[in-house]
Amino acid sequence: MKPIFEFGKPVIGRELIGREKEVTSLLAYALGGQSVILSAPRRFGKTSILLEVLRRAREEGFAVGYLDIFEAVSLRELSEKIVETLLANDKLSARRFLSLLKKDIKQAVSMLEFKTVLSDYEFILSFSSQETEEVGLFDDTLNFIEEYGRKKKGRLIFVIDEFSDLVKWNSRLLKKMRSKFQRHQNVTYLFAGSHESMMKDIFTKKSFAFYGFGLMMELEPIPERELTEYLYSNFIKAGFEVSRETVSFMVSRTSSHPHYTKILAQQIVDLTSEEKKIDQDAVDEAFQIALLGVKGELDKEWEDLAKAPLQRKIIKILANEKGLPYRSKNLREKEKRQLYFALTELEKKGIIRKGGKGRYVFYNPFFEGYIELLDKGARA
Repeated sequence: MKPIFEFGKPVIGRELIGREKEVTSLLAYALGGQSVILSAPRRFGKTSILLEVLRRAREEGFAVGYLDIFEAVSLRELSEKIVETLLANDKLSARRFLSLLKKDIKQAVSMLEFKTVLSDYEFILSFSSQETEEVGLFDDTLNFIEEYGRKKKGRLIFVIDEFSDLVKWNSRLLKKMRSKFQRHQNVTYLFAGSHESMMKDIFTKKSFAFYGFGLMMELEPIPERELTEYLYSNFIKAGFEVSRETVSFMVSRTSSHPHYTKILAQQIVDLTSEEKKIDQDAVDEAFQIALLGVKGELDKEWEDLAKAPLQRKIIKILANEKGLPYRSKNLREKEKRQLYFALTELEKKGIIRKGGKGRYVFYNPFFEGYIELLDKGARA
């Protein structure tokens, strides 16, 4: 049976639910030449939003480019991906060309479809040799973005996804890119990243190269009503008997997180596929099964905190005391003095975020259930 709720990959068009306001705003800024920084938790749908913006921009006659930092392992690979994504606007298979360029440069340069490209952007021949110095190649490729934008008369929108990952590589890259991008007059840049605190630092702190480069936009959870209607409609179309109240309860269990809500919804489908009747008991049972399915990634986050006992303790407090650490009576005086800094570190690691009025919530809505499993295991 084909999954009713697919997850784990970007979606565009009708499958992108509850994000019309964000897509419309981001598109308007981009078409108007305003660079924007989109900050969002992991698996919150930012990539889907960006791809939908690019899809609509193409319909408006704009050239587009998309670069995911997470997918590259070297400056050379980043450079290749930039060339590939831009030349795709001209229906050219740059990946095939670059591959051939490394094997047989004579045959590659004889390809008629790339004659104009090579005459306009001679630096691409540098990809033919593995000995080409990476930093210089990357430098030329950054210049290429602006040159390509000029060729398109300024109608170029370029997305850089998971931008904060560059800091892990080498923060000096940010200075190099800023020095280039601030002179680019024919490109509008859209940046996105999952490490919210790092993205804010990069673009709002004066000590970072990209300070003040663009407009910050933070992605909020999908409105519960829209997510509920989407799920309810799909359940009904698939022949399931369910009330809107039950679907709303399901959405509340996952805090309207799009990725994890779809995981839970599909688990409910699998669990009730025979009787096709969904109630709150089925939601609770499916939640526990889905929790086991995501336990591996939570194990990894928990293990990474092995050398940070206070952060582990705070996570347990958040799970057991309604996310209000400053009201907890389970912290010693020394721990209370360190509380702010420990919470800040957990935010930087993408485990928690502020929920307002001194409250903190988990990015992964299964984390509370995970802590309950740990506590049960400790008592067993």
